[in-house]
Amino acid sequence: MSVIIVHRLVDDARRVTVQQGGVTADLGRVYNDTDLEEALRRVGMEEASEVLDDPSTVSWEGEGPHVWGSGQPRPPGIHPGH
Repeated sequence: MSVIIVHRLVDDARRVTVQQGGVTADLGRVYNDTDLEEALRRVGMEEASEVLDDPSTVSWEGEGPHVWGSGQPRPPGIHPGH
């Protein structure tokens, strides 16, 4: 089973790592839930949207689940400065 870690917010983005079988993969930085789901799909997790609120699968560090940018939930697809 994979453990997904959504790290603390830094400069309007959160780094994502996945731990599986003793190996940690860095999936990069994401800016919203849509970005996070896409990063997880790229590593073969097709049901990404269904696990984001499962604390046994996803660990949200710092600000908590679904918090982006200024500390407020951000609509999908909106990046700072765009």
